[in-house]
Formats: sequence, C-alpha cells, structure tokens
Amino acid sequence: MLAKRYGYSSYLEICTPITGCTYPMVDGRQFRVKKRLMYRCPADFFDGETVDYATSADSCEELCAELIKSGESFDLVFVDPYHTYTSSFQAIMAGLQLTKANGALLIHDCNPPNPFYAEPEFHLGNWCGVTYAAYLDIALGKEGIGHFTVDTDFGCGIIRKGPQLVRQFGAIPDASLALEWQALDLSQKYPFFDTHRQQLLNLVPADKFLRMMMPFEYFCKGKLRKLLKKIAWADALVYKMLLAMAGQRSR
Repeated sequence: MLAKRYGYSSYLEICTPITGCTYPMVDGRQFRVKKRLMYRCPADFFDGETVDYATSADSCEELCAELIKSGESFDLVFVDPYHTYTSSFQAIMAGLQLTKANGALLIHDCNPPNPFYAEPEFHLGNWCGVTYAAYLDIALGKEGIGHFTVDTDFGCGIIRKGPQLVRQFGAIPDASLALEWQALDLSQKYPFFDTHRQQLLNLVPADKFLRMMMPFEYFCKGKLRKLLKKIAWADALVYKMLLAMAGQRSR
C-alpha cells in the first residue's frame, strides 16, 4: 500500500532465517529493484528465493555498512530483525540509512501484547523481543524523522524522514513523554510502554491506515462506481415511471 500510494519502486528486506519470511509475497512486478539482506544465515540456507547479501555473523552491521558505503538506497526498507536489543537497533539504524529521503522504513514486531512476547532473549513460541524498545529509542531520539505504528500483526512501525506522512495519523508523542522514555533502563521500559503504548507508538488502526493509503485513482474509481450505480438505479426508476404513465394514457 505504501509503494502504491507513493510510487515506490525499490525494496530491501533486512532479516534472518527465522524472521522476515514474507519475501516471497513481495510483488516483483511492483518493484523495479527487489533485494534481500540476511544475517545469521547458514551457508546451506535456501527457501527458493534469492538472498542478495548474506552473512553468517550474528550482526548485520558489517554487511549493512558495506551496502551503505556503496551508495545504494531504497524507497522502501523492511526490517524484521533478530529481536534482541542490539540486533534490532543495528538493523533499524542501518535500514534508516539505506532509506531514500522520501522513502519509508517499515519495522515488524513493534507492539508486543504482553511481557512474555517482549522478553529480551529468544524463546520458542511468539517472540517480539525488545525490537519495540530499539524502534522507540530511534524514533523518539532522532531528529528529522516521524513515526507511527499500524496496529496489526504485533505492530508494524513506520518511520519516514520528514513529517509529511506522519501528519495524517495524529500527534507525535509529546516531548515530556519521550524524555521519560529515554531515561529508563531497558529492564524498566516494558511497564512504561504498556501504560503509554498508544501515545509512544502513535498507534493507528489497520483500517484507518488502509483508507489513508488507498491510491487516489482507486478512491476515485470507487466513488465513480457508486455514483454510476446510483445513476443507473435512478434511470431505471424514471423509466419505470414513464412506462407506467404511458400505460395509464393508453387506457
């Protein structure tokens, strides 16, 4: 939806073998450039899709630094990191640097629903880890960017450079709340987050996001279709009335 709304044509996914997992669903016809960067990647990894940049390292930092140094950048970058704090922070920061000035950075697992999902170390089952904390540390602490979070699938955070996109989705958290957040240790963040998640995340319902992101021409087509149906219904009604009048006159 972001790509259709803003005409994005290049896409990068930063992930691991156990995160992301949506690359096959990205429409290659929609993106002129579609690439994937995977860390913690074993040498024999294969899921039927191309991995353009791969490393077995626990961090994406070195691989991303090489890509940043090459000067390559993308309209839309999707980050689904290994959900420890350091790994998440490095991947989000790299993703931000690899996003074009008018592009968007999308981060998965930014709204863990309970403390079990938000444990800082890996466990079996649903694990969002502390990606939410890294996301908010960057979104609230870095100037010149805006953020909101779509309330779907454990929270899809969106960061865009400049305020244009974010203005559509309500107010940015006030400065005092951001300062309180930044003063907390990682171990203290989840209770505060749980109390203030709506304001901190700038949380947006999924249906509102879809309405706002619907491309203008699709919106026009929808409105036009409804109008034509009304006209057709009105025409049919007038036609029936004329037939009735003609029948009465003939009698």
